Amino acid sequence: MLTLSIPIMLTGFVQTAQSLVGAFWMSRLGEQYVLAVGLAMQFMWLGMGFMIACRIGSEIGVSQSMGKRDPKAAEDYARNGLALAFFLGVVLTGITFIFRHQLINIFPAAGNEYALAAAVQYLEIAVFAMPFMFVHFLITGVYGGFGNTRLPFYINVGAIIGNIALTPLFVFGFNMGIRGAAVSLIIVNIANCAIKIWAMTLYNGRPFRKFRVFGKVQWEKIQQIIKWSAPMAIEQVGFTLLFMGVAFIIMSFGTGPGAVQALGIHIESMVFMVASGFSSALIAFAGQNYGAKRWDRLTEARKLAFKMMFVYGIFSAIILFAFAEPLMRMFLEYPEYVGMGVDYLRILAACQVLFCMDGVALAFFRGRGKVVPPMTVILGSGALRVVLAWSLAIGLGFGVTGIWVAKAITMTVRSVTLLVWGWVQWRRELQQRTADVGRAY
Repeated sequence: MLTLSIPIMLTGFVQTAQSLVGAFWMSRLGEQYVLAVGLAMQFMWLGMGFMIACRIGSEIGVSQSMGKRDPKAAEDYARNGLALAFFLGVVLTGITFIFRHQLINIFPAAGNEYALAAAVQYLEIAVFAMPFMFVHFLITGVYGGFGNTRLPFYINVGAIIGNIALTPLFVFGFNMGIRGAAVSLIIVNIANCAIKIWAMTLYNGRPFRKFRVFGKVQWEKIQQIIKWSAPMAIEQVGFTLLFMGVAFIIMSFGTGPGAVQALGIHIESMVFMVASGFSSALIAFAGQNYGAKRWDRLTEARKLAFKMMFVYGIFSAIILFAFAEPLMRMFLEYPEYVGMGVDYLRILAACQVLFCMDGVALAFFRGRGKVVPPMTVILGSGALRVVLAWSLAIGLGFGVTGIWVAKAITMTVRSVTLLVWGWVQWRRELQQRTADVGRAY
């Protein structure tokens, strides 16, 4: 499990470094550009919700097939997942580009006109990275399902370092401003995609001996991937829409609070990306051992994973709380906005331990193909966040601090619900397994 998880966790950490460096360069242009990229990326995330679902659905198919010692079925899931990912990427790119002005103008314009115009400039270029992002994320999932997370890690880190180097070159060296950041994103994702396709088809350490990128579409495999993916797609897209609802409330307070939230999310992602990487590795591990019916390994891995995420959660909470002010001062100049950012990080620090641990529960749900419970909890907590954010910030007059508190409360509710539901379901499965073994004798 550690062999699978460490490269993915390190990738998450390096991705966080990339997003922070990108936020730093945008902050040199002005706070409105930090907000602009944050707004544009919300629509990228909306599309990526389909990609994440497609990746996890394919990863479940690959990992369970390998657990059953059926490499042919694993290869079929990988190839058909790749076709589905590319198709979705092209369709969503077209839709986002055509309606880019209407999408960005959903947000309140009063006091945010410059940020909204810059967001359109970024989105109309960056959106063309999506098909390549869909494909290379899917290939990473296939490697994870196969049990090899090291090669995607090396490729991802190389791409991230390339983006860190190219962004200031295009933004300042070529004087392209925010458009330069979008061009850099496209170049890096094309390179990442090309290298991973090469790795899947020609590299000596490829997961399948004769993998064909283009082949006959097997609709039964596509349907199974969609069956696994549909609840997660609903979850990811629904949560992103609810996230936009919270962003809408924040922007009613002006450009500054919107930029503060965008930066806070970048910094908080130091925790999220590493925990998410660990969860992704656990999905592959759980899928393989669930397919092989290795309940002993699943039980031990579950215990170890909870212990690791508990320790990591404590460490993350301490970092976010203790270094909140210096982290925010790296990006923001106005003391008022720095204070908002410090409040954000310190309030969110309170729920990091449970948040890290709920990733383990999510992984064991999804690795066993049980994707509806996480969807229910995540969407429910997201809807509660919108209602609570409006109630505290506007209804009761607590301002943006009320939004930060609403986020912390709903994250805690989500984590507790997932942990309890996961524990109850896990106990039932073990009892059923014991009863089945007893009947066999």
